[in-house]
Parts: sequence; C-alpha cells; structure tokens
Amino acid sequence: MKHHAVRFEEARLDPRGYDAVTAVAALHHMRLGPALDRLAGAVAPGGTLLVLGLYRETHPADLATSVAALGPQWFIGAGLRLGRSTARLPDLSAVPEAPMRMLDPVETLPQIRAEVARRLPGARVRRLLFWRFSLVWTRTG
Repeated sequence: MKHHAVRFEEARLDPRGYDAVTAVAALHHMRLGPALDRLAGAVAPGGTLLVLGLYRETHPADLATSVAALGPQWFIGAGLRLGRSTARLPDLSAVPEAPMRMLDPVETLPQIRAEVARRLPGARVRRLLFWRFSLVWTRTG
C-alpha cells in the first residue's frame, strides 16, 4: 500500500467523526485559529480534543518555568544525544534538506489562551515545562 503525505489543511477528516483528536507539537507549524477550528470540527459529540503544544516565552512566569526545567532539560538532552550517537542517527537540524522544517513557536501562552477561549469555550489550557502547554476540550453537543 502506497501512502502519500498531505498537508493538514488538505487532509480529509470526517466531520464530528472521531472520539479523540490529538495534536502533539504540531500547532506551532500552522495558523493557530484555523488549525483549532479544523481539529475541533473532527471531534464527535462527547469526544475530546487533546493538544500538547509549544508556546513562545515572553512572560516572567515563562522564565520561572524554564529555570525550574533546566536540570531535567539538561539530563534529557544528554540522554538524547547519547542515544543518537550510540545509534548513529543523524542530527536532522544539521541536515540542509531535512524532511521537515523546524519552526519556533510564534504565539505566547496568553495569545494561545485567548484564541482557544474564542474558539473552544470550556477548554482548559495549562502551562507545562519545556515551553509546552496542554489543551483539553470536550465537545458537549
């Protein structure tokens, strides 16, 4: 069976057809509002949208969270580097023609929270370590 990659905006999604829809470290590669609408549109009544996303740090609370994460971040980073070198995997960030371009997040956490509140009433957005946030929304009707 041959698979073709398609852009998220072009993917055929069953409207309100999925009990769970997830996005992991993907939203910052797209326009936030339209992506949230598209993901939410695929959630069935009673279903849940779960997002683990990245945000741009700008607030003093962002700095405090980053400082708290420094130890674990260094430990995890060292483990990943060791694993890559042991397995002899290439560093894709150093490959000019990597399969996917890496982008930094554009929106701050307050901007994400505001956009989510406009589009997904009742959604919960929480700050996590490592510049990440979680979003949980359940379609009620």
